[in-house]
Amino acid sequence: MRNEENVNWSASDAMFQPGEVYLKIPEGKGSGLVNVKINGAMREMKAKSKDSMVIETGSPVVVVDVDGEYAIVSRQQ
Repeated sequence: MRNEENVNWSASDAMFQPGEVYLKIPEGKGSGLVNVKINGAMREMKAKSKDSMVIETGSPVVVVDVDGEYAIVSRQQ
């Protein structure tokens, strides 16, 4: 039963979770990819930068909002 729980998730489950940029998030309104741990499993999500600044591959981030299918992320300090 536990494995079934890990399969079912929604983008809102990513809120306030830490992650790592997998594909660079470009400046402006462009998007990249992040890996975020959701319900005990790593999930890949499309992501945009909260402050519209570049976030390089490998940078630690935190999900601060969700806009449709996109995680809105900020650099983790």
